[in-house]
Amino acid sequence: MNTRSTKERVVTEIGHRVLGAVLRDEPWQDLGFGRRPRYGAFFQRFRPKWKVDLEKAALKEMVILLTTAHLAAK
Repeated sequence: MNTRSTKERVVTEIGHRVLGAVLRDEPWQDLGFGRRPRYGAFFQRFRPKWKVDLEKAALKEMVILLTTAHLAAK
């Protein structure tokens, strides 16, 4: 028996779509990156701080924009 409400299913579906898009290379390439950054926490320490901060900011912006677009489109 599925006890999840329709609202919960919609939110889950939006989350899947947004995170799926962010994990592909194409949105990152649209922003000028060669591909999606794939560095673990250990290797982040050896990379320039400005680059790590830029990638984190781009990730946050993509998640916010894609989520907002899905919610606005219903």
